[in-house]
Amino acid sequence: MIAGVQVVARRYARALLDVVLEKKEEPERIAGELAETIEFLEEQPNLASILESKAIESAKRLAVFDKILAKSGFCDSTVNVLRLLAEKERIPLLRSVQDQFRGALYEHNKLETGEVVSAHPLSESQKSKLAKHLGAARGKTMRLTYRTNAELVGGMIVRLGNRIYDASVVKQLELFKEKVESTL
Repeated sequence: MIAGVQVVARRYARALLDVVLEKKEEPERIAGELAETIEFLEEQPNLASILESKAIESAKRLAVFDKILAKSGFCDSTVNVLRLLAEKERIPLLRSVQDQFRGALYEHNKLETGEVVSAHPLSESQKSKLAKHLGAARGKTMRLTYRTNAELVGGMIVRLGNRIYDASVVKQLELFKEKVESTL
């Protein structure tokens, strides 16, 4: 993603979260409504083209979008940000705004997502303990997804954002091999 686009999307997302929190609306609902809008526009490429077209007068584009939004049943905050994006010809930023909104919401709620890849399926107890320990270490509540990869032989790899913690048997063997080779 281009850095400038990300900065602009982050501004919209932060402003939206501030408004949602101030109005005591449901942030998860807003995130869902943004996702619904993205899905709707993907299913209606002609509408997306109209909303993104600079060849069509702004007032006409907004009138079309306003009719759709009036029937949506969305929260006022969602309608307002969607209308603002349309008005400023920034509908193409919608997916980035949604991603940034979810990130800002997670940050506000001290949530962090991650992925755990293990050689064997983890029990619910193991998943719970792992999430608890990672959360305590990072000062956040963890939302982890889990999958298995038998090639790891044993252990696990944990991805949290751009950090990777590799405690797999394969990695430990690689490190051991490097240590042995460096002493020869």
